[in-house]
Amino acid sequence: MTSLDKALEIDSNHAIAWKTRTLVLNHLKRSEKDEAKLKISQIFNSKQDREVWRSRLTTLVNIYEKYNVLSALGQGLVENIPEIMLEMISDKAARIWLEVWQEQTSKFPQFQIPLRLLNAAVRYRETKGDRRALLELAIEERKLLQSILNL
Repeated sequence: MTSLDKALEIDSNHAIAWKTRTLVLNHLKRSEKDEAKLKISQIFNSKQDREVWRSRLTTLVNIYEKYNVLSALGQGLVENIPEIMLEMISDKAARIWLEVWQEQTSKFPQFQIPLRLLNAAVRYRETKGDRRALLELAIEERKLLQSILNL
């Protein structure tokens, strides 16, 4: 990235440098999101215990906050919503998962939408598929969650 930034410093109209820089940044963002999704999945599938989840999420959130990539963690959370919808997961486990995420991330603006989506998904699950559980979401958020849940 440093060499691309230097090239753009020399010639701010250098099209190849701009294109390459954009591709590199997109790859890095995708990698951060994919890594976050994997880490979240590993935590969820570890021992399903409130304290274990709380401890591991605290560490994960602190790391992502330190490197200023909390939005990637939020995206990873959204992409993991289908995991809590599996029949082998209890409603209680899904509710605890939501509560732990709310405790750990509600102070961060990057998690407003992911937490709303997760909350609606848990309520949808608890109401045994009653779509009215999705109505408090904005239309765009509702469409996104419906897509995630394959509704």
